[in-house]
Amino acid sequence: MNVQMVAKMVVIAVGCFFTFHGSHERLTDLDYSSRAGYKGNVEGVRATLRYMQENNLEPQNVAYVGRHASRFATNDKSCQQAGEGLQEKWTCPMDEAEVSKYDSITEKGKGEARGIGTRVGELLQKVVGGRKVVVQTTAKRRTKQTASQFLKGAGLEVSESDFVFSELHNDRDLRFFDVCNNYNKLWEKRDPADPNTKPLKTFEDTVLPKVVSSVAANIPFKDLTRKQAEAIYKECGYKWMLEEPSRRDEHNSVLCDVFSKTDFNAFSWHKDIKEYYKKGPGSRKYNGVQISCGTMQKLLKGLEKGTTVNLFFAHAETLVPMYSLLGLFSNLPPLPPVSPAPSEATDTTNWRLSRVCPMASNLIVILTNTQELLLLHDETLVPWEIGTGCEGRFRCHINTVKQALAAEVCDWDVLCND
Repeated sequence: MNVQMVAKMVVIAVGCFFTFHGSHERLTDLDYSSRAGYKGNVEGVRATLRYMQENNLEPQNVAYVGRHASRFATNDKSCQQAGEGLQEKWTCPMDEAEVSKYDSITEKGKGEARGIGTRVGELLQKVVGGRKVVVQTTAKRRTKQTASQFLKGAGLEVSESDFVFSELHNDRDLRFFDVCNNYNKLWEKRDPADPNTKPLKTFEDTVLPKVVSSVAANIPFKDLTRKQAEAIYKECGYKWMLEEPSRRDEHNSVLCDVFSKTDFNAFSWHKDIKEYYKKGPGSRKYNGVQISCGTMQKLLKGLEKGTTVNLFFAHAETLVPMYSLLGLFSNLPPLPPVSPAPSEATDTTNWRLSRVCPMASNLIVILTNTQELLLLHDETLVPWEIGTGCEGRFRCHINTVKQALAAEVCDWDVLCND
């Protein structure tokens, strides 16, 4: 009997033995799917091309910035914490085959990337011509895999050996969130009484302790920590939302049944609140928005120069600050610290990360023959909201956008060095 078969038998046995105290409505596919998966407009690029044709606009160049597609866990840290929280009634990792998937995109993710590539490829083919296609990724495997699948869908031949990337410790373009010293220090040393992040503090102090206690009672494990509870939530998400349907039940029986819908929604909300103030529209005080300015300037320079078509593949931590810099979703307020937190499947009035930047999320910038820029979020044409005088309009002159960025503090040394 091989190791994988033994591991599966253990999980099945544990699932039968592991009875949860208390009763609550079991999570369903809708609860998970509201947080998972790409939600782009599959007809959006063609609709944009029609809009351009109707307005006598022709694409001169295109820049693409995409988040990696749906992936497996990046390492086993949270997996181990989840195992500790479940008192080792759940084995981490399941088997060697699962370990080999760390930092890789799933089959679903491959399909997402190819599909986006196919659709965006219709636009790219109109501007590539004799230009060189430059693909820039991070050093992470999941971004390279996403780029490869995107290129297959788009019908563009660029070898992975030709991908441009910087080492993690020096990647100012796409992993600025890791290498900007002041950004991380400002966030970690923020004043707990700061009114800018008070909703986050309130939620963590008043709501989350009750949620952790509720989860602990369902295990049961009275000494469950918040980190362990959050790790179980994270692992539940990976096993349910991202894995193949055939593997869901065996994982769900142990990992996900510890959560009531209320508890699950609370953890989802906590992630959204934190991202809003750390990387989203509420992060200006911590340089969370401004550190993407240099990347946006590089993108615009590439469009203007016109000798290359630039495709970037990165992370949510790259795109969320860029979206915020451009004013996208600035009309959506942060989440108030209420309990019970509403379901993400039904809440459409607040800033939610799963809608702002799901896996495979993307930003497409088109330079037209009139030197105007069009902006697409997840393949949907959106109006400019950068505070340039172009607010509410689909078209904004590139010089106007550059002037708006010039008003930002974009100097790396000023933003990031002590």
